[in-house]
Amino acid sequence: TSVAYTVYKDYVEKTGDNTPAVIASTASPYKFVAAVSRALGLPKEENDFRQIESLNAYTGVRIPKGLKDLDKRTLLHTEAIAKESMKDRIRDEFKGL
Repeated sequence: TSVAYTVYKDYVEKTGDNTPAVIASTASPYKFVAAVSRALGLPKEENDFRQIESLNAYTGVRIPKGLKDLDKRTLLHTEAIAKESMKDRIRDEFKGL
């Protein structure tokens, strides 16, 4: 939405065309689950996974497939690498390829 608004403002500035415009946004409410829940007056849950369930129960809006039961999936990436070590780590990972 902010990108669309910026493009519109730039267009108006460049062309002088002040024709009213409508900017439609289709972001999932689950993208900003805490803010949307707060705006709807829903109670704060123990974590974002419970907040997603709470928002779904309240609104009936389908939870996106990529987020549904995310907390029950196997955690694939558990290692954190310090920024300073990143080059060496990548080099080591791809040695011999």
